[in-house]
Amino acid sequence: MKKVLIVIFNVLLMVSCSNDEESKILTSSSSQVNHEVKAVENTPPEHKGKLAIENSDCLSCHKENAKLIGPSFKEIADRYSNKDIDVLSDRIINGGKGNWGDIPMQEHPNLSKEEAKIMIEYILSLKKI
Repeated sequence: MKKVLIVIFNVLLMVSCSNDEESKILTSSSSQVNHEVKAVENTPPEHKGKLAIENSDCLSCHKENAKLIGPSFKEIADRYSNKDIDVLSDRIINGGKGNWGDIPMQEHPNLSKEEAKIMIEYILSLKKI
């Protein structure tokens, strides 16, 4: 998502400073941005969370199936349920400590509540049945 916003910003900047030749380049870049945005919008909900996780720093501390610095996503899914989505999204945004040991989870204040919830919904979809 951040990449798309950066590309859009750059496109707008180029439009404001471009001549006719640059406009042709800009049009092709703009259509690529539109394609990327549509691809994200058309992603099924269970995959939007996975995409958000892959585009964040989550994977530096968590793995889907194995403990790394923090618990695996499957361990989180097994401990929590959908009624915990608000609490867990707040922990992603504000950070936390003590729920999985002494190593604190860093805060992610640049994430919106909606982005954090989408991530949690994906993680909870990994629950063992």
